[in-house]
Amino acid sequence: MIAWNTDANTIKLKDLDDLERHIVYNQSIRTYLKTDENDCKYFIVAPKGFGKTLLLKAKSKQYRAKSGFKCIPVNDLSERLVELDTHFSIKELNKYKRIDVWRMIWTLALHLLIVQNLMPEKLPKKLEPLLGKAKKLKDILFCILEDRNKIHKYYNLVFKELSPVFEGLTSQVAVFIDNVDEAFDKHVGDTYYDLQKAKKNHVLSPWVWINAQIGLREAVKNLCEANRHIKIFASIRSEAYALVNSSTVLQDLNYTTELNYTDEELRDIFIRNINKTATRDLVKPKAKEALVRFLGFDEIEHRFVRNEYGRKRKENVFDFILRHSFRRPREIVAIGASICYGIKANNRTATAIR
Repeated sequence: MIAWNTDANTIKLKDLDDLERHIVYNQSIRTYLKTDENDCKYFIVAPKGFGKTLLLKAKSKQYRAKSGFKCIPVNDLSERLVELDTHFSIKELNKYKRIDVWRMIWTLALHLLIVQNLMPEKLPKKLEPLLGKAKKLKDILFCILEDRNKIHKYYNLVFKELSPVFEGLTSQVAVFIDNVDEAFDKHVGDTYYDLQKAKKNHVLSPWVWINAQIGLREAVKNLCEANRHIKIFASIRSEAYALVNSSTVLQDLNYTTELNYTDEELRDIFIRNINKTATRDLVKPKAKEALVRFLGFDEIEHRFVRNEYGRKRKENVFDFILRHSFRRPREIVAIGASICYGIKANNRTATAIR
């Protein structure tokens, strides 16, 4: 894996040959990546920029190395959803703000995803016009939403004809789903707020973004509990997960890993990227201390704060970087990337870093 990579979507299977080199482990991450027969950590939860995609892909890699598992998607480590070009009418919006509706949509979509990829001959004839050649989750979801007036009909048909198929499933199946939040970003992003300012946001709602993710969580949990041969792993934004209102929320912690990093773990992420940095991009390649190799120094003076002797106070340069961030891994790596590729090695002074 290249140094200072801020986009885990570019990571391929071969990039994760040595997980220990690329991932900073803490107890929650070790538990999440433990892929034994009792693995039920289906959801990885964090804000944007916390490394959900990297860990989901690492988990996918481990399942693909296990014998007996059929993984979806077949040719990628995870399926990344993209923004859906689906528009709800004023009348429809209240319906699609509801968790129960999204639970039904995801239940339908996940059944069809597994059938289309692993046993297409089992697809009910009545559903062929709905799906066409769609095999990816984003395409299946789009097909369902485009024909959304028939969702109840399709849902009942799937349960009637596919439930026996799933109950008799003996193959081990693992599904990996990422970026569900981005599929519905227009309901919370710039599009929503721009239309809100123009008083034209009546067909958008943050509750679509929230409950689409919570509905996925419920559909996955129900499907995996009903069939122990199926494991579905997904990333969920913590802003949506925090609004889960369930009588079983404490029990559901068994299914969830919430990502958090200490300052030392963030430092470790920064140092690991220095260790992967090409020699030509280092200031002092032979120095023992990683920060000195990368920057030429490991302390930086405050511009204004002085000690009791009138001298400018100094702080560790990583502490300085951390202080100018929101303590998110992607942010820390992005700062490193801007230094590595934006400031030539012989120009890396304290002034340039500031």
